[in-house]
Amino acid sequence: MRRQERPSPTRSTRRPTRSASAKRPGLALPRWAGTLAAKSAAFIIVMCCALAALLGVLVHVSVTNQTVGQARDLALSRLTEATAAYEAGDTLAPGTGVDPPGLPVPLRRLAAAGERGTMVSDHRGRPTMWAAGPVDGGRALAVQVDYAQGRRTIDGLDRAIVWSSALAIGATLLVGAFAVTRVTRRLHTTARVARRISAGDLDARVGDPRTKDASGGQDEVAAVAAALDSMAASLQGKLLSEQRFTADVAHELRTPLTGLHAAAELLPAGRPTELVRDRVAALRTLTEDLLEISRLDTGRERLELDPEPLGALAERVVRASGAGVAPASDTSAAAGTGVAPQSDSRAASGTGVAPASDTSAAAGTGVPPEGDSGAASRTGVVPQGDSGAASGAGVPPASDTSAAAGTGVAPEGDSGAASRTGVVPQGDTGAGAGTEVRVVRDVLVETDRRRLERVLGNLVANAHRHGREPVVLTVDGPVVTVRDHGDGYPDYLVEHGPQRFRTEGGAKGHGLGLTIALGQAEVLGALLEFANAPGGGACATLTLPQGRPGESVLPGSALPDGAA
Repeated sequence: MRRQERPSPTRSTRRPTRSASAKRPGLALPRWAGTLAAKSAAFIIVMCCALAALLGVLVHVSVTNQTVGQARDLALSRLTEATAAYEAGDTLAPGTGVDPPGLPVPLRRLAAAGERGTMVSDHRGRPTMWAAGPVDGGRALAVQVDYAQGRRTIDGLDRAIVWSSALAIGATLLVGAFAVTRVTRRLHTTARVARRISAGDLDARVGDPRTKDASGGQDEVAAVAAALDSMAASLQGKLLSEQRFTADVAHELRTPLTGLHAAAELLPAGRPTELVRDRVAALRTLTEDLLEISRLDTGRERLELDPEPLGALAERVVRASGAGVAPASDTSAAAGTGVAPQSDSRAASGTGVAPASDTSAAAGTGVPPEGDSGAASRTGVVPQGDSGAASGAGVPPASDTSAAAGTGVAPEGDSGAASRTGVVPQGDTGAGAGTEVRVVRDVLVETDRRRLERVLGNLVANAHRHGREPVVLTVDGPVVTVRDHGDGYPDYLVEHGPQRFRTEGGAKGHGLGLTIALGQAEVLGALLEFANAPGGGACATLTLPQGRPGESVLPGSALPDGAA
């Protein structure tokens, strides 16, 4: 199986990247500062403040001019009366005098120049309006009018302007926030639906009520929601059509392939026959994989939960995978991704077909299709007449010295039984070579055994096919990791996950193995993550759901660190 790419909602393999600007030190604004609501609030506040300041200045200047003008007129009228009284020799009124102390110097100079004028200044701690004019001898006759009331009027007006502006800004901000929040709430809803669609939920729709009535007016947000719903419906229709086409093609191919397989079994022994059988088996495997993916796409898979010891299940998968090279003297065909011995003229390859006369054809980890005349493994087909064939979910007989089947259990006394932490020996008849199983902490989990074996089997086979030995499968509680020591996963696969029929470089295969593993993990409710190990090599981590009924740590399963 090949490493491929497919986005998945249950896998979090995306690695955050740091941009060049993020590396530079500086003041980082909070996330909410960049939201539309924050920007709208800032715009409203700035505009309200500017408008309030403009109106306040205009009102202040207008009222000040009016108040000062009234005081000036009163002071000038009194100056006229005082001038007439002074020229007539009458007694001057209170607040009137010639060169009085406290007269502002500018008015004194103005009077000395023979002109009249007014000015507001503080006299003895009180605001005073002065009016001065020339009299005999170049002196100044001045009149003072109390301006305290006018000053209080202007100060009160300024306070009223400030408070009214603050209230107006607050009210406008609340109204604006309410209006903007309604828009942003609809945008957030549209964004959530878009994320659900990108995660694979093509049934998600915005369902904006404004889009249902074509006669009514629609704003821009409703137009975006309508476009998103239309796009989702179109994508869903095209995807369903593609899925139906794939499923129909795979289903229709099963019958002619069964006949082709039966015809291949009747061919005389020889190298050409081996090649024909191998290609027929590969085509049958591809067809079964497509059918399995089609079933996963429907989202209607049902789980058959049973308590299973995770460590023993992992060892059974490794034994059944046959992920290695069987010795030349081994009479059993190497299954999985192994290579059959040269001496067996009818040995099936990793995806080949064991001949009818072969007494120990190794099966894969799958389940044969119904009605198939031969017990089909996930990576090969074994005819019913094979006395040593292990079925996809069966248990080999006690006398069978070949490897256990994909979901079978090796018989007691089998020399190829893997130890709890050891490497499956090369000499095991049919066991996977080069795969080390480490059980750090075994647990009893309630899971679907067949699906879990399918996931682990695909990961192990992928590690052997595209990586380098040793391949290490580690069980640590509900977490299972499969690591090889090759070049690692491609960057795009780590970032986005596997995808069917997508491969990189000159790698062989159809890119379905990891896609099936990811789909089965989703059905199990498990999290499957792909990464590259720091020391090199690809590392797939399967985390089974926590808190399942019946999950418990098996006694005596913990091993010391570094146990082999």
